[in-house]
Amino acid sequence: MSKHTPGPWEVDAYGDVIANGEDVARLASECQYQVGDALLIAAAPELLALVRECIGRVSVIPDGGDLHDRLHSAIAKATGEPV
Repeated sequence: MSKHTPGPWEVDAYGDVIANGEDVARLASECQYQVGDALLIAAAPELLALVRECIGRVSVIPDGGDLHDRLHSAIAKATGEPV
């Protein structure tokens, strides 16, 4: 499992993603999506935590199998864990 920089992650005035005053991600080019991309990257730790929280609850929903599998795949993609 891959670890990530502890959050919270934020977007600075330059569009870079920072945590605890250090760069987490610096987007290489200034394109029309730079701010949106940076905001999405900055939200990643919170989104991962929410997906992990939801996965246990989805398993009790009837016919929630597909959603459960998709949540598990998203966690694996974010952490480098095998699916």
